[in-house]
Amino acid sequence: MSVVLDEDPNAPVFARSTGHYLRLGFITAAALVLGFGGWAAMASVSGAVVAQAVIAVDSRVKEIQHREGGIVAAIHVQSGDVVQAGDLLVELDDTQPRAGRDLVAAQLTALNARMDRLEAERDHADEVSFGPDLADRAGQPAVAEILDGQRSVFRARQATLEGQTAQLSEQIAQLEQQIDGMDAQAKAKRDEIALIEAELADLTQLLERDLVPRARVTERRREAARLTGEEGELVARIAASRGRIAEIRMQVLQVEKEFQRSVLSEISELQTEIATVAERNIAADDELSRIAIRAPVAGIVHESQVSTVGGVIAPGATLMKIVPQSDTLVVEARIAPINVDEIHVGQVADVMLTGLPSRTTPRLDGAVSSVSAERSVDEATGQAYFSARIMLPQSERDKLHGTALVPGMPAEVFIETKARSVLDYLLEPLFNAASMTFTES
Repeated sequence: MSVVLDEDPNAPVFARSTGHYLRLGFITAAALVLGFGGWAAMASVSGAVVAQAVIAVDSRVKEIQHREGGIVAAIHVQSGDVVQAGDLLVELDDTQPRAGRDLVAAQLTALNARMDRLEAERDHADEVSFGPDLADRAGQPAVAEILDGQRSVFRARQATLEGQTAQLSEQIAQLEQQIDGMDAQAKAKRDEIALIEAELADLTQLLERDLVPRARVTERRREAARLTGEEGELVARIAASRGRIAEIRMQVLQVEKEFQRSVLSEISELQTEIATVAERNIAADDELSRIAIRAPVAGIVHESQVSTVGGVIAPGATLMKIVPQSDTLVVEARIAPINVDEIHVGQVADVMLTGLPSRTTPRLDGAVSSVSAERSVDEATGQAYFSARIMLPQSERDKLHGTALVPGMPAEVFIETKARSVLDYLLEPLFNAASMTFTES
């Protein structure tokens, strides 16, 4: 590019000198603009998304919680301690849970003893035979008292049943004695009638020969008729007594049947009650067993909130965290929603450990291993973000020369995005402004 200016040969020297400098300035400016434009169009700059991050474990920190809460009785660990799976962390006061468990266990013992007694009554046993669990604990005073109580109930109920049936049996015996007496009376009547009939046969012959008065024959016949009537009355009374005996025997059977029906009904209701109390007993045992809070995995105690013996733990509260030692450490970054479309799996990430001295700590190269599909919101700040995980190869971690990475350590990551020319960066605001200007509202 060249600029030609008309120069008057008759112009003063100062004027000719100024024109020369103007031409030189225009040429220099044009060269700079063209040079910078060419460089801006050709030179590319790698972009990066900057995000705050922390060191985390791949399978998440294990939060230690207690469902019911309680009063702290003993503290066995503090933050930073290394624990193995099953190690005791915290013990809670067991007074209330143990009392609740003992109460439910006593209820279950009483119900099982009652069931054994009812089964003995159902089977018409002579005595109660308790199950192995109760028999093994018969030496315990509380259990022995329960068993003795059920034996007493068994004997009392058996005595009541036997008393009812004995009373009815006594009535049957009395009726049978009455029947025996009436049988004897009826037999005597029959014998007397037979004698009278024999006498009447003789008297009838004598009457035919007018050897006896007719009145005597009539009187004997009247006596025979009276005896026959009395015998018939006795037979009827015997039949009625036998009918009454049959009724009483039915009452005996009904008493026994009603007793068995009551026993079976109690057994049915008791089975449901035992099942319910047994579930409560299992829950009470479980609650008592969780008085000792143990480590679910091997790891390092982190952020322990338990520091005072006698302190109260709220139900479901997080007592501490266990950072698993065997888990892979990753860098978990929070990506702003405006930048998430630029992040994808496999991108190179530059990790700076801001929790370590920057002068002696090298930057580590990693790669994006995952990006969350949904955004999260920080409850403290209300800021929305997407989670991205960056894996650090062992070769990069070796650059730390033994410095341990601890979950929760802060970091800053630079995730490389696609390269763009300098001109793209310069013109992008202009294009965006023009686009907004020509967009109809």
